[in-house]
Amino acid sequence: MQSGQEIRALTGLRGLAACLVVLYHQVEAGSLPTLPLIGPVVARGYLSVDVFFVLSGFVMGLSSTHLFTKRPLQEAYAVFLLRRMARIYPLYFFVLILATIQEVRHNLQHHQDIGWLQTKLPMNLFPLHGLGIGERIVGTSWSIGAEFAAYLVFPLLLWLTLEKRRVILSVILAACALIVAAYCPTSFPKSGPLDVYWVGSLWPAIRCLAEFTLGLITCRSALRLRPFFSQPLPAFAVLAALVLLSFMAGTDIAFVLFIPPFLLTLLSQDRFAARMLSSSPLLFLGEVSFAVYLCHKLLMPLHDTLLARLQPSFMPAAAQIASETLFWCALLGAAWLCHRRGNLTEGLYIGLDYEKVCFVEKKFP
Repeated sequence: MQSGQEIRALTGLRGLAACLVVLYHQVEAGSLPTLPLIGPVVARGYLSVDVFFVLSGFVMGLSSTHLFTKRPLQEAYAVFLLRRMARIYPLYFFVLILATIQEVRHNLQHHQDIGWLQTKLPMNLFPLHGLGIGERIVGTSWSIGAEFAAYLVFPLLLWLTLEKRRVILSVILAACALIVAAYCPTSFPKSGPLDVYWVGSLWPAIRCLAEFTLGLITCRSALRLRPFFSQPLPAFAVLAALVLLSFMAGTDIAFVLFIPPFLLTLLSQDRFAARMLSSSPLLFLGEVSFAVYLCHKLLMPLHDTLLARLQPSFMPAAAQIASETLFWCALLGAAWLCHRRGNLTEGLYIGLDYEKVCFVEKKFP
């Protein structure tokens, strides 16, 4: 990979992860039966959020480090936060309004009190649920709030990971935080050790900060380690380990620790995984992945409605396939429209396509 070349495989990886989150939530809600062959992978679809967190740290390291090395801290920090808000907030606000309308409508239909609207909605105007503040209206907004915590302390995380002498300390802190988040005491149901998502606590933010830091460390080490992971044998070994771990319950931490080297293998676009993730369908899914992630729970009732109406006229398998196909068409169509509108809003405020991440051959201090 040459300096300045776009890393298309990272976009495809984001699209694949978003699809696994959707399937995981469908199976969890009973809208979709356990899938053959990939059932164990879908059952651990919550780990796709960990892929997002590590990938976000890696991408922020590639695209935003120069801000803090070339500009005064206050100016760089303001520009960084403005860019992230312009990327996240317009679509989040739109989905928040839709989710609020949907919840109010449900309450009115079932003659339930909507007094929560006065207190709950103001607390949701900023995605802070990953920090244990307030109850969420948009079901997936906890991870956005957790990642926003990483944005708030981004200069500190850069300080920890940019200097060689502090990298080891960063690795130790990230690993310890990951272990603590995975095995923290809780009364909430969990699908696995790292299925840490509940509101009212800081554990989701700790989960995110640890993995975001791993992504930054991976970015900092990319120039030195890329030649090794571009070789066929290490690239195949990392891919095989990641696939194997995705089928094995209880291996969440090991799975997360293999994400950074996997990202490094994707820097060599001639590798099998990079070629597959750079395919046109996955690139499209990656471009609309944020909208898919935010919108899919709003559209899940559509799947159930379609299935209920199709079952009397079709065989169960045919009704399930038809309703699932129509659900995905509606979801991807809505996500594409949201993505297009989000790009226009982001371009209006920022004046750049922030999603195209390029590899830059830059030596860190």
